[in-house]
Amino acid sequence: MKERVSAETTRTIQQNRYLWGHLYKSISSYTGYQPLEIHMLCGWMFLREQKQIGDKQIEFIKSTTDLSVDS
Repeated sequence: MKERVSAETTRTIQQNRYLWGHLYKSISSYTGYQPLEIHMLCGWMFLREQKQIGDKQIEFIKSTTDLSVDS
């Protein structure tokens, strides 16, 4: 009998703590920007998408809460 174990698909609390408490904090110390500004900038750099709405091309930023380890 084989059992299949699926991976966690959303960020854990520990991963969020590392992201906000270590990574963003380190970048913040180096750049002088606030952690929230770093978060927003990373979203702009890596999560931008273009969508066609009617006759207009609209740029928007996806939320990190919608991301999973599969994304």
